[in-house]
Amino acid sequence: MKIPNRTENPNFSWILNDESYFTLSHGKINRNDIFYLSYIAPTPASTNYTPVKKFEPKLLGLLNLVSERGISYEKRGVIPFIKKYHSVGYCKFWPDLASPHYANTVVNYLIDQNIKFVQKRENPANVPEVRQIEDFLSILKGKVYENSW
Repeated sequence: MKIPNRTENPNFSWILNDESYFTLSHGKINRNDIFYLSYIAPTPASTNYTPVKKFEPKLLGLLNLVSERGISYEKRGVIPFIKKYHSVGYCKFWPDLASPHYANTVVNYLIDQNIKFVQKRENPANVPEVRQIEDFLSILKGKVYENSW
């Protein structure tokens, strides 16, 4: 994927989207080792068969679209966002690798609307250092969890 140079085209913008989960206690994900016993004979049946939640509740924090010119939390889509903040042809949509972003109907719609986007084969899998939105979400989580929120 060729990343446009800002000096070659200072009006060019990347439009990114992503989401992240926020746990309610900012705890770590539990592992299975706290749910199993090495010797179960002396353990009462009430303990053996008591349901326990393995994962704590969490909230999905969705950043629908973000660029240096604006942020959208709405589910209206990339076209209204581009019309509001950008010019068609001077931006490129960089979705995460969620399957809905690369469904045939979505891809065909983006092509019909002349929206440039990062092709799935060019989109790096799990490389947070490349996607600036990951830095933004990391900072946001730091703000949410500071002072024990």
